[in-house]
Amino acid sequence: MSIIEIIIKVQWIQKKGQSIGFLLDLENGLGNKRKMVQEQWNEEIIKNH
Repeated sequence: MSIIEIIIKVQWIQKKGQSIGFLLDLENGLGNKRKMVQEQWNEEIIKNH
């Protein structure tokens, strides 16, 4: 493999890693938001009873 091929491969792997990281962050963000909404909902239910 030439140096250029190696560089291209490394950049491709880094890009792939970043997109996977981005998806995981997105999933974690949505999970946290869902948890917050659930907690607020529980508080509302408790208040109304």
